Amino acid sequence: MLLGFTSVQHAFSEGQVSIGTLSEVERRALALTGSGDFVFDWNIERDRVSVSDELSIRLGERRGALKGAIKRWLDRIHPDDRDRFRTAFDTLVELRRGKVSTDIRLATHDGNHRTFRMRVKPVLGGDGHVNRIVGTLQDVNEDRASRDRLLHDAVHDSLTGLPNKQLFLDRLERSLTRAKLPNGIKPAVFLIDIDRFMDLEERVGHSAADSVLLAISRRVARVMRPLDTVARLSGDQFAVILGSEAAAGKIAETAEQIRKALKSPFNFGERDLSLTASIGVTIYDGNPRHRRRRAARCPSSQCTTPSGWVATASRPTAPPRARSPPTPALARKTSIAACATANSRCSTSRSWTSTRARSRAPKP
Repeated sequence: MLLGFTSVQHAFSEGQVSIGTLSEVERRALALTGSGDFVFDWNIERDRVSVSDELSIRLGERRGALKGAIKRWLDRIHPDDRDRFRTAFDTLVELRRGKVSTDIRLATHDGNHRTFRMRVKPVLGGDGHVNRIVGTLQDVNEDRASRDRLLHDAVHDSLTGLPNKQLFLDRLERSLTRAKLPNGIKPAVFLIDIDRFMDLEERVGHSAADSVLLAISRRVARVMRPLDTVARLSGDQFAVILGSEAAAGKIAETAEQIRKALKSPFNFGERDLSLTASIGVTIYDGNPRHRRRRAARCPSSQCTTPSGWVATASRPTAPPRARSPPTPALARKTSIAACATANSRCSTSRSWTSTRARSRAPKP
């Protein structure tokens, strides 16, 4: 960097820029200084890494703290990026040509990580072997954070932060794939519909209704385990993929916990708001024979559960309101998507008040 500093001092002396008098090396050093990138130089023969002192300051370290053996440098790289870093450098040394451009995360003094874009290439010695790897590091931490936020917002609900319908269907597909493996857990799906939520929104206002939805999402999420997924499909409709429990009793117990969580009053200022929810439950058993047996016992207009799914429903605690009879079966992924689109209601769950799930699978 002494050459770069000398070039800058010479170019900007007396307040004038005299780029034409610079040599090609000086011009490149001046451009590197102006870009704000950090120099990276690994001397392979001496096993010594040299970097710009400005990089040490950016990471909250003292000057010269990042210089030393490559192993010392490697310890600063995020564990998930180390294999990619090693592979890139080994490839350059082996091929003795090419360039590498990759993002790596470096640990800061406070234990966090910043993302840098590393661009390096090998330098050959007189014997034709690689004796150095040199390049630059560009701080792209803000750009990476903005991209991650965009990716997160694309598949998550903006109000509750829960997965949206697209991410829900993707995780459901993955759950079905795992269920087909030996000893795979068969997932259960809950569709939760808040009863008369539009009437509540008219009474308390849009802002208060959003607060209630946020509270609902948190209460349901507290019941779930790490393997489960809670998603918001539309305005007042939520869905759950239960992957942590496979026994029918445990599934019914989870549905009851959700019902109790939503039954507790929601405090809003000086008012307590009470809500009820309808929960539809369907369990994937992976047996295509169930559909053929159901098709022989019910009208074709009502049998909508696809192959491999067993329809269940919650038993009402009070007579339901006058509505069309509930469909006895709930579709797998396609019917869940149809139930979630165009603000439509799922008739299986809408006409039942949630208490506990009861399996209606036909006996083999």
